[in-house]
Amino acid sequence: MGIDISECFHNFQLAVKGMLDYGPKKLTLEEHTQNILALSSILLLKPGRTHPDLHQHIDYDTCDQLLDHILRSHVKTQGHVFPDGIKNSVEKIVKCIVDSEPLNLPAYTGNYTRMFASHEITTLLEGATLSPANRILLAIRNMVECLPRHMVGDGPLETELVTRHLQSVLLPLFEDMDAGIVLRWTSVSDDEKMITTRPDASMNFVRGASLGHRVGCGEVKPQYQALNHNAIAKDLIRVCHMAKDASDKNQARVTFAFLAVGNHGTFYILQRAQEHLYLMCEIEHVQLPMVLAEIPIFFKINEEVQKIHGYRRYTEPGIVQ
Repeated sequence: MGIDISECFHNFQLAVKGMLDYGPKKLTLEEHTQNILALSSILLLKPGRTHPDLHQHIDYDTCDQLLDHILRSHVKTQGHVFPDGIKNSVEKIVKCIVDSEPLNLPAYTGNYTRMFASHEITTLLEGATLSPANRILLAIRNMVECLPRHMVGDGPLETELVTRHLQSVLLPLFEDMDAGIVLRWTSVSDDEKMITTRPDASMNFVRGASLGHRVGCGEVKPQYQALNHNAIAKDLIRVCHMAKDASDKNQARVTFAFLAVGNHGTFYILQRAQEHLYLMCEIEHVQLPMVLAEIPIFFKINEEVQKIHGYRRYTEPGIVQ
């Protein structure tokens, strides 16, 4: 659009440094996340949620158009439509397990069990590849097997949130052992953790028994900390820095990242545009099911889920060098 984004961003960096050196107010994690990231050469782009300080150098419309351009440049999701017939079948299965309806079988007339529902979903898988539709079916099957019927209080703490809820949803979407990509939980605890160099989640290539370079990372916070804006901003800054470090170490143009807070997940890609300019772009912000009755949410965000999977492919071997 005839705008030198690099120069505009550099001027924003100088303005942030001026605030630190001479400004009347200090930077805070909660209010100035984008300002702080700018000092590490990261331009964070979130749809409709950029800081007014940035707009003094890159206006609102330009930020949104730049975000849209980066996202459209990195994936084509056309043709990945979840079939209506399969969707209707899965919705009926989920309704039966939620309502605990009795089975009408010659050999068994008990309640509709999780295992029977899991079997029925498995029969809907098509082919022998991890297609987008099959990944979604596997995620739904995992949720049917793992999610509780009820939530107590603010929900599970971090360890249970990861091992029961997020694991069941995210593993089929982001892991592909045949392609040599694993999703690992590397630093999870219910207690307040000291700052470490390990993210809560890491996506890596594997070669035999050797763990290869990182192509994605994630941070997790339980629901009771959803209003702890300081801690969430700190995690966002951490995941941005870790994605940038992975990009630098592996000379990758695109790195994947996510931040999960309770039942909401925000997914990002980081693109290295220049030596001193990294664009951290939000792909989607979605609500994740936490109990059996919320599984239909997954159908409503089907397009967003397939888009997230589409961006993940750009971190695979042979797609980005």
